Amino acid sequence: SRSSQDVRRFASASGIIARRLGLSHPVITSGKRSARQQAVAMQLKFNSGEDLYDLYINQCSECTQVAGGEASARDLIGRLVQIFSEKRDGTISQQDAMQQAISALKTTPISAHQAGMSIDFRRAEGIERIFRELRPYATFSVIDETSTSAPHWHVFVRSFSRSSYERLADGAGPAISREQEGVDPDIDAD
Repeated sequence: SRSSQDVRRFASASGIIARRLGLSHPVITSGKRSARQQAVAMQLKFNSGEDLYDLYINQCSECTQVAGGEASARDLIGRLVQIFSEKRDGTISQQDAMQQAISALKTTPISAHQAGMSIDFRRAEGIERIFRELRPYATFSVIDETSTSAPHWHVFVRSFSRSSYERLADGAGPAISREQEGVDPDIDAD
């Protein structure tokens, strides 16, 4: 899909930028996820004491969009919290908890990872600089999850066109925005 291609371009471009800046290649910890992989990730977050409502509703606007709106997202998180609580309390088995969570996440996906629109990067020196350098080429949002049980940067890639990627890879600058057309870069704009 187009979104998955954009995410792959973003991953590749982050490595190109890192190399140009003399930084280590960023480590990708997660990309596209199945409902099963998403259920496992969410259960780990729940078990470590993270607030799933805060993470998936308050901090992640694209999560509510993927779920079909805030009401759907809240219903899903409520159901998952119930399932994971019942497992923790011994009311249901791990297998039953996973089956129920997977079913819920197939019906109502919550994460852009499930749609192939997100990528996670391990916390690393210079990663924020890499993101700044990518801003002129791609449209994306970043959630700082470096203080969570699995520290990482979550990146939701809205768009990264092939032409933008090629300009970056060729060492050319970003496309000139429409507002800048006709402006002589040698003339001081002050």
